[in-house]
Amino acid sequence: MDQNKLKDFLSTTLANIAEKRTYIESLNNLSKISVKGFSKDFFIDKPINILFQYNHQVLTLDNEKVYLSLFEKTTNFTKKPIEPNSKLFGNVLLVDADFTIKNSVTCILSIIFYDQEQPMKTFKFQHKGDRLTQKIHCPQNSVSYRVAIKLEGTGQFQNQKFEVEQRFEREAENQQIHAQYVTNTQLCKKSKVETFKAEIKNYKYFRRRQENDLKLAVILDEFSFDCFTYDCQIVSLTKSNWQNEILHFQPDFLFVESSWQGNKGEWAYEIANLHVNKHRTCLLDLVTYCKEIGLPTVFWDKEGFENYEFFKEAASYFDYIFTADENNLERFQRNVKHQQIHVLPFAAQPQLHNPINKNKNFLGEIAFAGSYYSNKHDTRKGDIENLIKPSLSREIQIFDRYFGKDPTKYPNNQWPKQYQDNIVGHLDYSEMVEAYKNFDIFLNVNSVQNSRYMFARRVYEILASKTFVISGPSLGIEEFFKGYVPISRGEDETTKLLKLYLNNPLIRKKIEKQGLRYVIQNHTYKHRLHTICQKIGLLKEIENTPKVTIITSTQRQEYMEALFENISNQTYEHFEVVIILNKNTMNFSVWQKRFECLGKPVKILQIDEGRSLGYCLNEAVRNSTGEVIAKFDDDDYYAANYLLDMVQSMEYSNADIVGKSSHYLYFEESQLLALKTIGSGSERYSNFVAGATLVFTRTIFDKLCGFLDKNRGEDTDFLTRAKEFGSIIYSNDEYNYCCLRRKNKANHTWQIGDDELLRICKSSMFTTDYKTPVTL
Repeated sequence: MDQNKLKDFLSTTLANIAEKRTYIESLNNLSKISVKGFSKDFFIDKPINILFQYNHQVLTLDNEKVYLSLFEKTTNFTKKPIEPNSKLFGNVLLVDADFTIKNSVTCILSIIFYDQEQPMKTFKFQHKGDRLTQKIHCPQNSVSYRVAIKLEGTGQFQNQKFEVEQRFEREAENQQIHAQYVTNTQLCKKSKVETFKAEIKNYKYFRRRQENDLKLAVILDEFSFDCFTYDCQIVSLTKSNWQNEILHFQPDFLFVESSWQGNKGEWAYEIANLHVNKHRTCLLDLVTYCKEIGLPTVFWDKEGFENYEFFKEAASYFDYIFTADENNLERFQRNVKHQQIHVLPFAAQPQLHNPINKNKNFLGEIAFAGSYYSNKHDTRKGDIENLIKPSLSREIQIFDRYFGKDPTKYPNNQWPKQYQDNIVGHLDYSEMVEAYKNFDIFLNVNSVQNSRYMFARRVYEILASKTFVISGPSLGIEEFFKGYVPISRGEDETTKLLKLYLNNPLIRKKIEKQGLRYVIQNHTYKHRLHTICQKIGLLKEIENTPKVTIITSTQRQEYMEALFENISNQTYEHFEVVIILNKNTMNFSVWQKRFECLGKPVKILQIDEGRSLGYCLNEAVRNSTGEVIAKFDDDDYYAANYLLDMVQSMEYSNADIVGKSSHYLYFEESQLLALKTIGSGSERYSNFVAGATLVFTRTIFDKLCGFLDKNRGEDTDFLTRAKEFGSIIYSNDEYNYCCLRRKNKANHTWQIGDDELLRICKSSMFTTDYKTPVTL
């Protein structure tokens, strides 16, 4: 190459370098993105209350979850951005978020990076108010980014200023930033769990043991004791004094389970491995004595097929053997000389497992509670791959019983590295029961998959908490809970199920409510005790179904057919009806004949129209025989499962009065369906419930001497006096009842305009069919 050509080449190269240097330096002069308040630049995923205070926009949350997206008009963050402001030119983002957060609102700020097709990496930061600044190194090959703000809880949120500035730096310290991100994210999640633990310590429940005469002498583990103790009388036997304890208590039968510790360690080593430890005869001595005095002996094997050998000897001592796994039936049969071998699955205990305070301390979308076993349960490990792995990108929270313990002592219980960032802590059993209620979805895997009856007891418990469950394969779950628990057999299937049920909360809520109802009707420990008593020939009243009296006082003949339909459609069967005709011109005989068609005990009484509503309601109760009274208004809608749900709520809440402080209203004139909440809201103990939804015990009615003799406010007064008396009031959920606001306002006892009512409501939809959305 001659000198001229070399000179030209070097000149061109230097010019290119200078041009590129100028371009690179110009990157540090990119314009800032700066947003104040909630301008058109922010997209919010649902209607939300935004107020103006001193020229500032204030976003108000009421126990809800909201997503905000900057620039992009969607909160589906799997979609890559299309707005020009989202393009990346530099390799560093400087984020400055000046937010004001009040009360119990949790704020998570996310910066999501995308390649040409899909999301690559997400950086998350918990914003605790005031000002947060972050320097984020953009992932290699990222071409765009999005900003997401997730708000949860109750309180206020203000965006004083939010800025993003792009820079170009030659040395990006990606690994250091990523490590910092992981640490921040883990600390954020674990801090939330610790806050949750502190919050639930203040919860007050009104758990109550059922009054019946069933008496058990038991050796149980702690979980089983807690589950059975609310439905019978129990004495836990000691090794040193069991004979006197039995003589004094006079139990109906001896009940022992396949327990490793037994009565908090009292019977450790005395039940398992007795075929090897033949010198341990305490259990045999106990069972022999019971047989001598004619006391039936019952053994419950709940450890399944894999642990059969550990408990086969102990089981052989007993008159009756029950097993949670039908695959053990033949094995026990070969080991004993009698035929009294039956199946007894796990169940739920509504006093412990229920939806009370549902989502009061919401923790997140998806959770899994369980340990990892690297040395066994290969099918379970496969399920973890199929269910937990695809949930990592959705921030699944894993509760691990070995969390915080020395890993060198538990080498086989360490989760693989890819799951470690999602482990948020450990909860004891009582805390875990509360956590069940504070996620949208729980995932479940099963060590036993080929049993028609044995699967994780948490499935019953989570369903009874009104929380959605997605499970790995299990013959039992598929047979017991078909339609309530979807099954996933692969990663793609899990991803699809999560998208379906997280993106469609109405579908999820419907299945949750149906699952709760199904478990309480069929799979509680009360049902299991009933099964045992039946099999051993013991006649005991365990499953108490209270008799309900539906009462109505009406002056409006035009609503009588609607009232008839509301009552005739009820799925709860054990009820009677008392109706007061409070208008002199209403035809007594016509309506007596009509309501006799219900096929239930019916009383129609005619009371002079000069008498007050309170007086008429008192007369209705005095002419009733039900243990529980349900007040129906003549002009509202009560869906088929209304009464059933109310009775179930009364059972698990132990309330004297149940009703709805959150319920739907339908405005006939505008065809608008809205949700009204006054009081604590759904699934909460409350000071107030709507008068048209009052369901109360006869006992509290008698203590309060009934309703006041007045035409308006008699229900509010009843609630006020009940609370002063120390009664328990509980608010069921918003479904299966709708208050109807007619075009003709003169027909309503409460004279209030629609606009005024709507100020305390949230609009749901415009529709001519109000029944379908509120009926579950």
